Amino acid sequence: MQTRVLSREEVREVENLIRENYGCSIDLTRFIVMRTKEDKIRISSKEVARYLNMKKARVLTVGLYLGKLKRNRKIQLSVEGAQMLGEVATKNVAVISPEDVHTFLKGGNVEPVKLLNCEPNNFVLVKSQEHVLGTGILRKGERWYVENLLPKARRMLW
Repeated sequence: MQTRVLSREEVREVENLIRENYGCSIDLTRFIVMRTKEDKIRISSKEVARYLNMKKARVLTVGLYLGKLKRNRKIQLSVEGAQMLGEVATKNVAVISPEDVHTFLKGGNVEPVKLLNCEPNNFVLVKSQEHVLGTGILRKGERWYVENLLPKARRMLW
C-alpha cells in the first residue's frame, strides 16, 4: 500500500472539505495526515511518526482511518471519523429514534426523525440522542431514509 504524507496546503483542503460537508472545523495540523492510493485519509500523532522514523520500521498502515475522499468534493467519514466530528457537526446530520438504533447497527436503512441542514443524496452523520452511530446516505423514496454505510464487519449480528 502506498501512503504519502500530505502537505500543509493539502491538509487545509481536507479541512475545507470537512467544513463544507459537515459544517464544522477541525484542526488537522496537529496530526500527520496521510493519503493512500485509494484516497483514504488517515491521521496519526506526530510522536508515532517520529518513533517509526527512528526505528526504520516497515509498517503497512498507521493511524486512525478518518474517511475516504470522493470525486465530487465529498468525504465519506469512517465510524471513528463520524464520532470525532459528530459532537460539533451542524450540517448533514440525520437524527434517528432510539428504537431505530438496533436496525441501523444491524445494517438496515432507517427513517430519520430530524434532519439538520441535509442535502439529498449526500453523506450524513447518523445520530441518536447524544450517540454518533456512523454514516449513511440521505435518500428520497416515498419518504426520506438513510441508506446504511456501516461495513459488514462492524454490524451487529443479533
